[in-house]
Amino acid sequence: MKKTFTETRELTANGLCISYLLTRKAVKNINLRVRADGSVAVSAAPRVPLSAIEDFIRREAAFIRAAQERQQKRREEAPAPIPVAEGALLPVYGTARRLHFEKSSRFGYRLEAENLTLLVSEPESPDIRRAALRRFLAEEAERVLTTRTAALLPLFLPCPAKMPLLKFREMTAKWGICRPKSGVVTLNKALVLVPPPLADYVICHELAHFKHPDHSPAFWAHLATVMPDCRARKKALDTFGMPPIE
Repeated sequence: MKKTFTETRELTANGLCISYLLTRKAVKNINLRVRADGSVAVSAAPRVPLSAIEDFIRREAAFIRAAQERQQKRREEAPAPIPVAEGALLPVYGTARRLHFEKSSRFGYRLEAENLTLLVSEPESPDIRRAALRRFLAEEAERVLTTRTAALLPLFLPCPAKMPLLKFREMTAKWGICRPKSGVVTLNKALVLVPPPLADYVICHELAHFKHPDHSPAFWAHLATVMPDCRARKKALDTFGMPPIE
C-alpha cells in the first residue's frame, strides 16, 4: 500500500504569502485547489522536486489570489444560518413562518400560514430541535418535490422516458444533481425553503439534463422551451442563497 504524506508549507509570490497543505501521493500531475475557506491544497507525486512544486504555485499566484477573494466574498454574502429556536423566523416555500416546538411523544409537524410547529420529545434540547427541523425538511421535500417532479415530467417526455428515481439530501453547494445514465435525480432538501417557482426551476433544470448532460447552449435552449424565464429564476435562486441550519 502506497503511503500518503502531508505537510504545511509557506512561500511568497508577488508579495502574496501563500500557506499551503502539500500532500505527497500517487498522482500524475501537480494539482492545486483553493478550498471554500480560502486555504490552499496541493498534491504531487513523491518524486516531484519541491522546487518544481513551488515554481508551479508561484505561477498560479494570481489564480490563488483571485480564488481566495471570490471565496471571501461568498462567505461574506452567505445567508445567515437558520436559528433553530422558539419563535425564530423560517422561510418555508419562500414565506416566513414563526418556528415553534411542542412537546410530544411522537414526531410530527403542523405547517400553517404563519407558523411551523414541530412536535418533539424535548423542546428545550437544541440537538433534538435541529434533528426535528431536518426531519421536517426531509419529509416535506419527499412529499412536495416528488409531486412537483411528476407534474413537470410531461414537459420533457420522452427524455426522460419515465419518472426518475428521486433522492433527497442536505447539500451545501448544489440545489440538484442529475445522473442521466442511472436515471437518478438528487434534490436538496432545502428546496422546501425557497419559493415554489424556484424549486420548479431546479427540477426542470435537472430533468433537462437527461437530454443534455452538460450546460451547453443547447442545454439552455432546451430548458427555455419549457421554462422561458429559466435564466431569471436561476438569478433569483442565486440571490436567495442556501441558508445552513445553525
